[in-house]
Parts: sequence; C-alpha cells; structure tokens
Amino acid sequence: MISFQVGEWVSGTSMEDERIRGYIEEIEASIDQATIRVIESDRQEAVGEIVRSRLRQLKKLPVESAQSVGELMDLIDLALATRDKEWFDDLSLRLIHIQQKEQNDTKNIQLGVV
Repeated sequence: MISFQVGEWVSGTSMEDERIRGYIEEIEASIDQATIRVIESDRQEAVGEIVRSRLRQLKKLPVESAQSVGELMDLIDLALATRDKEWFDDLSLRLIHIQQKEQNDTKNIQLGVV
C-alpha cells in the first residue's frame, strides 16, 4: 500500500467517481480515505472545492519544479482562496524567479547574446 502525506499532490477518482487532481488536506487511514483540495476535475464545479477519495484510488503526482507563469498564477489564486500564506509566499517567489529569467532571456535575445 502506498503511503500518503498531507500536502502531497495526487490524481485519481473521488467518491463521486469524478476524475480529480489536487493536494491532500486530510488523511483518515483507518477508513482508507483522504480529503483532497481539487485543482483540476472532469466536473468543473469541483475545482477549488474539497472532495473525498479512497486512498487506493489515488496516485502520487511528481513534484514539478518548473511551471509556466499561467500555471503559477492559477495556483496563487488557489492559495489565496484557501488562505494558505506559506504556499502563497512560495508560489510568489517561484513566479518572480520565472519572470526575471524570462526578462533576462528576452534582453539577451534583443542584444544578440545566446
């Protein structure tokens, strides 16, 4: 059996049989269930909501180190909606680094530096 932790990113199926992707907010191992904050779903109304899933219906997602500005902005919105200051601060720093890198890359292209 795969071991999960609060805060891990997962994909799978909710108890209502909807495809979900999100992060674990709570685990109740004794009843094989987790509470997931949904960031993507085949049911649009579930996005941003909390759903329940059986642990055996979940799969861990790899941690992505490089994300686009658009993806980070979506996650920042979610961090604000969930009032998760630590996550918001982390995402904001990552966004600033990506934007600075893009600005430097653009300047280098304009100057002809490769």
